[in-house]
Amino acid sequence: MGKGEKTAATAEQVPVDLEPYRRLIEIQKQLVRMAEQHEQSRRECDVLRQQVAREMEALRHVKSGMRHRLRQSASRVFKRFSSLSRIEASYRTLKSKLPFLC
Repeated sequence: MGKGEKTAATAEQVPVDLEPYRRLIEIQKQLVRMAEQHEQSRRECDVLRQQVAREMEALRHVKSGMRHRLRQSASRVFKRFSSLSRIEASYRTLKSKLPFLC
């Protein structure tokens, strides 16, 4: 009976002794998954960084192009005309209120 008691006691101790190892294995699995996710997110970040760089480069070329310069010139001309028309409108208003200006 002495031997039977030892085997029963050993059988009960084995699952308890393996629990830390099971937790360790689970933690290692989590570390592997996290490392894979990190690598994937790093690759995605690199792709996005390259995309932004390409878009910024394209914008830089657009600003120096002929179309951009023409658009800027046209907007300046329209601003001058709008300010001139405002001045003229205010002059007409003053002229109507103060008839001795003419």
